[in-house]
Amino acid sequence: MSTLIAKLSRLDQSTGRSRTWSLHLPLYTAQIFEKRPQKEAGADLCLGPPLFLNYNVHRRRRRPKAPKLPVTVSKPTPYTFDLGLLLALDPNPLAIDPANREASLAAIARDGAQVLINQLLTACPISSTPEGVLLSLPAAQTAIPREKPIPAPKTESKWAAFAKRRGIAPKTREQRRNLQYDEKTQEWGRKWGYKGANKAGQDEPIIELNLKKESERKEGTTVRGDKRREIREKIKRNERKQRANERNAGKGSR
Repeated sequence: MSTLIAKLSRLDQSTGRSRTWSLHLPLYTAQIFEKRPQKEAGADLCLGPPLFLNYNVHRRRRRPKAPKLPVTVSKPTPYTFDLGLLLALDPNPLAIDPANREASLAAIARDGAQVLINQLLTACPISSTPEGVLLSLPAAQTAIPREKPIPAPKTESKWAAFAKRRGIAPKTREQRRNLQYDEKTQEWGRKWGYKGANKAGQDEPIIELNLKKESERKEGTTVRGDKRREIREKIKRNERKQRANERNAGKGSR
C-alpha cells in the first residue's frame, strides 16, 4: 500500500511567519487540494490565506522480521536434567567463536533454557488452580555440597549427664516460653524479665517482716533488696557453672 506524505504550509498573519505541517496518509484516502477558497459573503467560516500542498508518494518500507528460533534443540550428546533443581547439564563441548564470544554464549544459554522448558512441560504434571496454572516439580536428585562444615557435636554438660542418669526429660517448647497464666489476675504474664513473676513483691508498699531474720540481717542491707540480691546471686551461680562446664569440656576434648 502506498503512503502519501503531505507538507502543508500556511502564512501566519499575526507573526508574518510560515508554519508547516507534515501528514502521512494512505493514498486511497488522501484528497489533494491545491487551494482553499476565501471567505464568501454571508459565510461563517474564514479559512484565511490559501494552503499550498506539496506531496510525495512512495512505498512504505517494511521492517525485516527477526528469524524465529527453533523450539527443539538437537545435540550430539543429549542433555541430562534434574528438574527438582531446574538444572540442565550439557555434556557437549562449547563451540565458541572467538570473534563473537558474547553471541556464542548467549546462543548456548538460550538452547539450555529452551530444552529445560521443553522437559518441564513434558515430564512434570500440570494442574489448574484458582491462582493460575501450577507445574509440580519432582524431588531433587543431585546432592548439593554444604557451604559450611557440619557443626561438631556439643560436649555433654554436667547437668545433661545428671539428667540422663536420673531420666529427666528436657523441657518442651511450651515450658521454655517466657509466659505463664496467673490464676489470680486471670491474665498471661512473663515468668522473668520486665514485670516478670520472679519480681513479684519488690514494689509492694507494705512488706511483712520476719523479726528473726531481721535480727540476723547483715548491716547495710534491707528487706526490699533481698529479692534483687537473690536474683543476682542466681545469675552469678549460673555463670560459674557455665565456666566449669566449659573447662570440663576442654579437658575432655584433649
